[in-house]
Amino acid sequence: MTMPSLEDLDAEIARLATLLTEREQLMPRRTALRAAITKADAELASLTRLADRATATGPARLLASLRGGRAEAAAAGVRLPAAREELAALRAQLDDLSARLHEARSTPSAYAAALAAKEKHLRDTGHPTGERLSELAGLRGDLVAELARLQRAEIAAGKAAEGFRRADELLGSAGKWSAYDTFMGGGRFGSHLKHQRIESADDYVAAAQHQVDVMRHELGDDREAAPISLDINGTTKFLDVMFDNIFTDLAVRGRINRGQKEIVEAFLRVREIRAALTARTAEVRDRLRKLETERDALLVPLPRPPG
Repeated sequence: MTMPSLEDLDAEIARLATLLTEREQLMPRRTALRAAITKADAELASLTRLADRATATGPARLLASLRGGRAEAAAAGVRLPAAREELAALRAQLDDLSARLHEARSTPSAYAAALAAKEKHLRDTGHPTGERLSELAGLRGDLVAELARLQRAEIAAGKAAEGFRRADELLGSAGKWSAYDTFMGGGRFGSHLKHQRIESADDYVAAAQHQVDVMRHELGDDREAAPISLDINGTTKFLDVMFDNIFTDLAVRGRINRGQKEIVEAFLRVREIRAALTARTAEVRDRLRKLETERDALLVPLPRPPG
């Protein structure tokens, strides 16, 4: 298979760039046409209702006369054919424009493929710009990989923060039941609800800590994080529920308070890391845009002067 010349590649890129520009101009025109059709359709419906009054018979004709709308209805009847023609013309324009956009649907991918073909040609033939294009390709690859890691880490951070938030809510509820159980004699029912919320909070904490591990792995930090445990000793839980004495109530209440403090600290730390990830993601995207701009400047042929 014969390798296309640089001139052929440039001509194809220029052709596709023109189509791409036309496509970008057609899309807002299609939106405007759709809005115009909606407006014209509503106007035609209104004119049709008015024109119907002019041909009304019997009670409807009398009602139209009493309303003084006969002249208005007649005028609507005169304007009706033009409104129908205008709406038909707008729909024809939309059909034509939509067909052109359908034909151009593959233009973006074709343009990208043409740039890639020229880039390969320049690198394979030892062209002076080939070395810089190779450098840009390496930098872009590194940034794309980093961006993917940052996005996965940011998603994990968001899930972790939400898990810690829900655990804090549940422990707050458990703390209220604990105070009621300790000082108001909540009984087995109060103790049961308290431990139910503690166990649910523990599940949220475990899920959040898993997401923290995912986030740390994506960021290249595989050190094991100190776990947050809300586990209440089995004997303490049994005594608290079955005998409901103040000593076990106070022990559970103290564990709730300590656990809630650890969870809030973890939530704030994850939120801080997530903000840093968002900022770094924006930096990487900006660097990628700059690299793409430089690559395009090396690949896209300059427009030829007229004549």
